[in-house]
Amino acid sequence: TIFTMKSKSLILCLFAFRTTCLRFFGLEFENKLRIGALHVLKRPGYLLPDLSQKEFPEPPTTGYYDLVCIGSGPGGEAAAVHAMQLGAKHVAVIEQRSAFGGPTGLSSKAVREAARRICKAVDQIGGDRRRQVKGLWKRSFPVLKTEAEVLQASESRDRLRKNNIDLYVGKAELQSKSDDTSSTTTIRVCRPTECTEIEAKHVCIATGSRANKPPTISAGVALPFTKGRVICATEMGSLTELPSAVAIIGGGVIATEYATVLAELGVGVSLICPDNEFMPFLEDELRASLKRRMKRTHILFVTEPISDVSVEEDCVRVTLESRIFPLKQQQEQQQQTQRILPQRKLRVDLVLYSGGRVANSQDLGCEHLGIEIGKYGRIVVDSQLRTTSRSRVYAVGDVTGAGLASTAQQQARQLSERLFGSATPTSLEGENDGEDVEVGEVDEVEQDEDFLEMPPPSGALFGSSEQAASAVVNDAPVTLWTIPEIASVGCSASQASLQFTHNSILEGRGYFKDCARGRLSGDMDGFLKVVLRADSANKHTIVGVHILGDGANELIQLASILVHSGFTAEQVCKTPFAAVTLSGLFQSACDDALLKSPLRVNNGRIAHGNS
Repeated sequence: TIFTMKSKSLILCLFAFRTTCLRFFGLEFENKLRIGALHVLKRPGYLLPDLSQKEFPEPPTTGYYDLVCIGSGPGGEAAAVHAMQLGAKHVAVIEQRSAFGGPTGLSSKAVREAARRICKAVDQIGGDRRRQVKGLWKRSFPVLKTEAEVLQASESRDRLRKNNIDLYVGKAELQSKSDDTSSTTTIRVCRPTECTEIEAKHVCIATGSRANKPPTISAGVALPFTKGRVICATEMGSLTELPSAVAIIGGGVIATEYATVLAELGVGVSLICPDNEFMPFLEDELRASLKRRMKRTHILFVTEPISDVSVEEDCVRVTLESRIFPLKQQQEQQQQTQRILPQRKLRVDLVLYSGGRVANSQDLGCEHLGIEIGKYGRIVVDSQLRTTSRSRVYAVGDVTGAGLASTAQQQARQLSERLFGSATPTSLEGENDGEDVEVGEVDEVEQDEDFLEMPPPSGALFGSSEQAASAVVNDAPVTLWTIPEIASVGCSASQASLQFTHNSILEGRGYFKDCARGRLSGDMDGFLKVVLRADSANKHTIVGVHILGDGANELIQLASILVHSGFTAEQVCKTPFAAVTLSGLFQSACDDALLKSPLRVNNGRIAHGNS
């Protein structure tokens, strides 16, 4: 009896000691996260942007700016910086947001990184995972999100300052021209205390987009947006309380990213979208693999349409339409019968609507200069990024429907090249020789003597340059910050077969599980796939690369270089790669594809005599 009592006391002491250690290390980690932003702000060079701008910058002595960019996101910043690098004398950026710079999807990336850091800490601490995750999220996520925004704003402001670019903090509005012979455009910049007007020889609109918040969804079903209950993707970045169950409406990039991240945090996730609307732009194998991984993390895929969304005091109820399943045909009745299942109802803490985005073109004064606005508020531009205005007004990025931050940056750089570059123009006519990015025709614009009209790059991989609305859009790598990461550039096998009808199309794969670095990462399902075009026995050109797994969004840049530079699989196989790295998967995938080529040497002979 005495021995039993001592044993129990010892067990209780050990348990108390373990609990104390967990609390101490958990509190220590929380404190590190809590003061993380303070350490960032104390670093030299990382200062908060001066959003309380007391005075507007002094206008240039010439009386006008060579280029004014409205918006400081990836497109506006890239256009302004590159213009100065090419020799523009006076450039300005106008921004009205309190935290500027960075891509539209910065919030979802911040949520993902916060989730990974918190989950890693919880795995080290131990204990009740769900309780630990919720507690750390509530106390630490605001700090991590603030840190990301502060660093991004500081980086953008520093880049503008280093390139001598004036920053106007305020709301911009294009003004009507009182004199048709004027060579500049007037822009009015206002904030609560004062307004000013500046002149610009060229204007680049890069105001981005915002989350769509429709009052109704399919079949007229009302969507009652309510703070903390029914929210859009933008509000997700301000989520401090981690819900227990979430219903996500949509099957696009942002919806899928949030679904995988929340599932990683232990939240019950229901993804409501028809099967054909789930990541339709992804390569088929990537899409199927992602869906399998999501189901493995207990994400529920719901394909029925929504019939009602009601907000209650402690939850949100989402009612789905009845499901109808056709049964086998009855031989006697000679008719097909159906089985109707009852309606399903989802009871969740939060509903996230992620059904597309709307361009930020409102209140810019586009109507004053005859700038046409298309569907979803997108500014209509031609293949040279010119708007329908007879003034020198251009638009890049999300405001035109481009969709990717990398696309906006590349469009902006090309625009600056055309305005301030020294390349030889291939055409000096003011007519449109390419298709529009947005619906509608762009009328012939007033000739801009500084504008160098260049053909789009010839490497449009999803069709010819003439068919592409913007070659840059098609060439930009796609990166998804899901868990696991997904990245893609170039053609899928089916797209390549349609485009290159006279060539054999090959696929090769390299698997993470077959590479030492992949096994060490623990991602046993990841893979890298290359798509080759067989030109001859010794030339197999890489036309597409698709990657799923941890580190995919870093590997895709090398893939983009291979695709856009026209590298062959033979060149990759002869290139030495560093040992124990994921980059070696390129070599493995190319080796695998070449073994399947009908043009390669087989048993000492070439299968087909093309060489």
